[in-house]
Amino acid sequence: MVRVRHHTSNSGLKGIKNSGLIKASRSEPFGVDVEVSPFLKPTKVDLGQAGSGSYIEFSVQRSQLITPPGFLGGAGNAGRIVTGGTPLNISGSAPRFVRWNWLGF
Repeated sequence: MVRVRHHTSNSGLKGIKNSGLIKASRSEPFGVDVEVSPFLKPTKVDLGQAGSGSYIEFSVQRSQLITPPGFLGGAGNAGRIVTGGTPLNISGSAPRFVRWNWLGF
């Protein structure tokens, strides 16, 4: 098992916390994009994520992870959990929901 973080907006965090589901990406192979441990400071992560200000940290099998197709670099250790387009249920993966202050105070 490895810990991963799915970076999102504060409103995205709320929806994921309420449903226990993370929506799949919009590009093939469809899945959930994550930062793989070891983690950077949230303010330093640049993986092309759509939102910022929050993240969900949870556990997955390392064998579930692939490198996102077309990933051109950035800051952070990028991975994708392929789901075939269905939302990823994180309820049983020890999720931790974190809102962070990007202003640093």
